[in-house]
Amino acid sequence: MDDLSIIAVLSSVVKTYAEECGIDIAWENTGYKPTQGEKYLEVFYLPGEPVTGINGQVQNVGIYQININEAATQGRGAALTTVTELRAAYGRTAVLSGTGRVAIKSMELGQPQDNGQWWTEILNISWLV
Repeated sequence: MDDLSIIAVLSSVVKTYAEECGIDIAWENTGYKPTQGEKYLEVFYLPGEPVTGINGQVQNVGIYQININEAATQGRGAALTTVTELRAAYGRTAVLSGTGRVAIKSMELGQPQDNGQWWTEILNISWLV
């Protein structure tokens, strides 16, 4: 499966979630100016080096990073609620289908960030094809 297909499968989940919740997404390599005080998401596709799996099969692996940017006035609690909802949307060990199958290996939080205007929680989704 090529990178564009993997991105399409992984992006479909966050896109559906954001549309249902009325949250903007700052897509990778596109211009975006956040609205002051409004939650928004940022997504990043971070492919890793292919690994050799069981039976010598080459597998593509990587991270799909979603930054949840919540207005600083709302704080960490609101951002963590979004993290919980996104984890449920992706499923703990889901196999996502679209133009192919992408398995979710694990999900973990990165180091949170507070830049004064935004509180950011980072959700790292490890995937495997």
